[in-house]
Parts: sequence; structure tokens; C-alpha cells
Amino acid sequence: MSHSKAISSMIAIISLVLLVMGLSGSFLFWNVATSETFKTTVQSETQRAVSPASTGFEIVDVDFVAKTIQIKNSGCNVIDSDYIYIFLNGSLSVATPDDTEINPGEILTLTLTDSIEDYDIMVTGPHGTSDEFYTGSVSCGNGVVEFGEDCEVGVPLGEDCTNHYYHNPGGLSCTNCQFDTSGCTAVCGNGPPTEPGEVCDDGDNSDTYYTENPTDSDKICVIDDQRMAFSCLWNYCGDGYLNTSSEECDDGNNIDGDGCSATCINEVFLFCISCTECTAAIANADPGDTVTLLNDITEESVSVCIDFVDKEQIIFDCNGNVIDGDGGPGIGINLGSDTFPSGADSNTVKNCTLSDWEFGIALTKASDYNNITNITVTSNTIGILISQASDWNNITNVTTINNNYGFEIINSGGNIIKDSKIVGNGQYGMRLDEAGQGNPNWIYNNIFNNTNNIDFLGTVFDNDWNFPSPATGPNIVGGPDIGGNYWGRPDGTGYSDTCTLSTTLGFCENAWDVLNEVTCSGAACSGNTDWLPLTKRCGTDGLFMYGICWQPGGFEQNCTIVCSNYGLTCYDPDWSSYVEDCSLHAAFGWTCSQCNLRPDPPDPSQRTDNNWCYYTQPSNNFECIGWGNSLRRICPCQ
Repeated sequence: MSHSKAISSMIAIISLVLLVMGLSGSFLFWNVATSETFKTTVQSETQRAVSPASTGFEIVDVDFVAKTIQIKNSGCNVIDSDYIYIFLNGSLSVATPDDTEINPGEILTLTLTDSIEDYDIMVTGPHGTSDEFYTGSVSCGNGVVEFGEDCEVGVPLGEDCTNHYYHNPGGLSCTNCQFDTSGCTAVCGNGPPTEPGEVCDDGDNSDTYYTENPTDSDKICVIDDQRMAFSCLWNYCGDGYLNTSSEECDDGNNIDGDGCSATCINEVFLFCISCTECTAAIANADPGDTVTLLNDITEESVSVCIDFVDKEQIIFDCNGNVIDGDGGPGIGINLGSDTFPSGADSNTVKNCTLSDWEFGIALTKASDYNNITNITVTSNTIGILISQASDWNNITNVTTINNNYGFEIINSGGNIIKDSKIVGNGQYGMRLDEAGQGNPNWIYNNIFNNTNNIDFLGTVFDNDWNFPSPATGPNIVGGPDIGGNYWGRPDGTGYSDTCTLSTTLGFCENAWDVLNEVTCSGAACSGNTDWLPLTKRCGTDGLFMYGICWQPGGFEQNCTIVCSNYGLTCYDPDWSSYVEDCSLHAAFGWTCSQCNLRPDPPDPSQRTDNNWCYYTQPSNNFECIGWGNSLRRICPCQ
């Protein structure tokens, strides 16, 4: 059969198929191999009345590489692209975008899912197609630039690298009938606009990266001579190259404590062994420097041991060592000033134990934005003093034990005290003397366990005692969520020691008014209320103290281990007789939508997704925990 007969047969078959499909209109066939154009028409009764002159469209470009066809609406009516069909070798091809209206004169680019080259192309629309079309075989290397080709042999006259966003014209070539810019060269420093591969180009070709380069003229847009083609890149702290106009160092990261600070300032590590040496080292240190104590300081009899005196951005690291006084008046570490209100700001004190001072650590005379972390203060009159408008300090992971007062806050606000243990202090765990004036202090996720936890003096201002809403923990007592504080007493009678469990695991049911030391709700609560007080227990059923101590299913731990994970002890490993029916679940603070008897180890338990409760028979001793991640289990902890 001849090629033309084959094409004619194909047209006839497709025409029949199109009618069966309900498609009609004029169809244009283009045979790539023979440069032949064939046209046939499949018309419906409705379309026979439509004038092709007013409703035609035409193919204006075919890109064989990008697999796109551009179609122009050359008629007078709007064409919906949903009704344009493209056939490749007789098969309907999927094209995007669809559901697009083509107004008269507009060109729509359709991207095909199939390759175009070596296909016969047929396009049909609802209102016919124009007789105009492009013929000729598409064959790279035949010397004719055809649809989908940029070039044939060589580069056309007037085409060079400058047409492709490069400054220098030379280097453009033709590869596989497409323009090839691999030979085009970007030159860093030849000025804007930027060329491919450049982030910036300010026209200065002396801005080259070196360890030190004092001849750099502006050091803004720099040439990275360690990359190919001398890339133009913005200079920034942490890129590993020194900008001498704004950086003292650049070690390729933004981490403090490695010799070059996060802000590209040289860090100097100074060492000291006595009060006098440490104070002198701090005085001589520059912002970002670290002063490290190398040994314990014991039984010092001075008014101030370590004195910051107006210094800023200094890190003092005790390295786990002790700074010990003689029990007389004096300050262990003083962050303050000789003149008010120019305090010592933005310093860090860490890894210290301070004992036998009048004030273990004192932040005074408007000392703001300091970080006090990983500190133990013991056997002082006042463990940590914050006074005289010292605001916005961050105090975390501090243990104040066996002081007269663990903390004293006087006329200061905006300070954060969190993740700390304020326990066993003789007079009060914390004294607030007009604290919170101007800005409330934020005190949360701490353990208060003193005979008297909080003392208020003078005018009482509001302070915040909890996280705004439960946040993923664990919290300071090992519960799953962070909220407020644990309010205990050494004899076990504190509010958190005895409160009723909330429906939210790890919290007391009622808020704790810290000022009035009573439970409260709503407007009856003072401006010093812990709305999310922590607890390690869940109440009592009159037989034993217990906690809902649980972990996700799949962890096979007996109750002894589970209780110890929460700092508690297992009261009775064989306690199933206490929960023989679902009514007793109410004692655990659970609301059961349905109750079921289960003989397997996870009982008694509750499914957290639907509040189904399971009770058991007395024979079970609950050695396993779990049975699916949706279950929580009870262990008798105290």
C-alpha cells in the first residue's frame, strides 16, 4: 500500500472514530516524513451552518523539544480549549492547559504529554481550522530551520551570547539544532545586569575573596575566586570569607563559642582562678569574649567577688566550679553598675555554684537582657536578687536550695524564670516586692517546694505564672505537657501534692491563686494566678494514692518502671481488684462513653480517641503497658 493510500485510510478511519466520539469539524494532518498536508472534514448538522471564515484557527509554531504547539484563534468567536483536540499518529494526545478560553487573535500554547517529533500532527477544533499551515519535514541537520529548531549548522547572523543574558557576545553554538550557551562566559565584576550564575554584580572586579584582602574596595558583591567562573556572591557573616569592612572573623558558621562569634566577632577566651583575676578579666574582655573560671573559690571574705561593672555581652563560665563566701555580707556575682541606670546588659553567667553569700547573684541598677543558666545557689541569704528596674533577664535551669530566700525581685519586670527548682528555702521560695511594675514577670515550669513558697510585699502587680496553653513537654516534674508550676510543700500538703487531676494529663483541675494561696476560677482569681498548675498525681479513691502514669502503647514496662519514670514509686503492682468495674474509672478523672470488660494486660485503660474505657478481672496484675497507641494505662504510683 502506498504512503498516500495509507494516510487516506487513516483519515477515513479517524473521521469515523471522530463521528462516533461526537467530534466534528475540519481536521488538518501534517505528515512529518513526507512534508504532505492532508485535510478532511467531519461535520455535524449544527457545524455545517457555521462559517469557517469567522471561526477558524491556525497552528503558528511547533516546538519539538519543549513538546508544545501554539494555536492562534484567527476567527471571530471565542474558542474553549476543551474543544481543541490534538492527534499524534492518529492517537488523541493529552495537552495542557485545558479549560482556557482563546479570544480572537490570541495564541494559546499547549504542552503535550507525548513527544512530537516523527509524528503526523492533526489538530481539530469546534469551528474548523484554517487551510494555512506549515509544511516540510523536520530533520535536524537538513540545513533548514524548522518548527522546534533554533538553528541548523552554526549560529544565525545576529545571534550571540548577548541574546541570552551574557555581556560578552562570543561562545554561542548550535547543538542538536538548539542554541547552546555552555560556551558563553559570565564575568564577575563587569557590572549589572547580572549574568546567568551570578547572584549580584556591582561592576567592581577587585572584590575578591581572600583570608584578608585590604585592597577590597567595597566588599559588598564579591568575587569568589574558589568557584568556577569567579562567581559573584553577596558577602555575609558565616560564608567563610572575611569582609574586613564589617567582620573581625568568618569561620563559615554562625555559632558562638568556637573562636568566631555568630556575628563574626573574634571571641577571646580568658581564664581566671580568683575573684580579683576574674573581675579583671571581665573588665578587659571585649563583647563576645568568654571568661572561664578554672577552679573553686572558697571562703572569700570580700564585698563583691565577681563584678561585671557596666560590661556588656561577656560570657562568664564557672565550668562547674564553686564560688564560696565566708557567710558574711557580700555578693558572689554582681551584674550591676557604679551609676544608675547604666547596668550590665546582655551578659551570660553559666555553670556556677554560689554559696555562703548575702546575695549569690545580684542583678541591680537596670541590668537588662542577661542570661543566667545552669546555676545552683545554696546557703545564701538571698539566692538570686533582681532589683532596681533590672528587666528582661532570662533565668533558666537554676536550683535555689537552703537559702533564706531563693529569689527576691524588687521593682523589676519582664524577667523570665523557668525550668528551675526552688526548694527547701527557709523563709520563702520567692519574695516579690512591687515586682511586675511596668511589665509582668513570667514564672513558669518551676518546682516550688518550700514551707512558704511566695511572699508579696508593697504594691502587688500582676505577674504571669504559666504558659498560655499546654505545650509539648516534658515539664519540670516529668509530665507530658508544659503549663504552670508545681506547688508543693516538704510535708506533702502543697496544692500540687494533693490537687484533683484535671482532664488534661499532668495538671490540677483548678487554678491556683498564688497571691491568696487558694484555688479559684474566673474573675475571682487575682492577677497572680497559675492557671495550669502541675501535678504528679491524680487524686485518691480512699484506698491508695495513685497517678495516671502512662506511656504510648507498645512499650512493655511494668508499673514499677513506669512509676519510677515519673519520680514516683509503685504502691501495689497487683491492684486490679480496685478497678473491677467501669464506675471506678470516675475516680481517675475519666469520662467513659462506653465500658467494656477486657481480660488482656492493658486494662484498666482508656482509649484516647473515643473515650472507651476498659476494666478487668481481679486476676490481672498489669505487667505490660500498651496495646496500641490510642490506649493510656493506669499504674498505682505515689
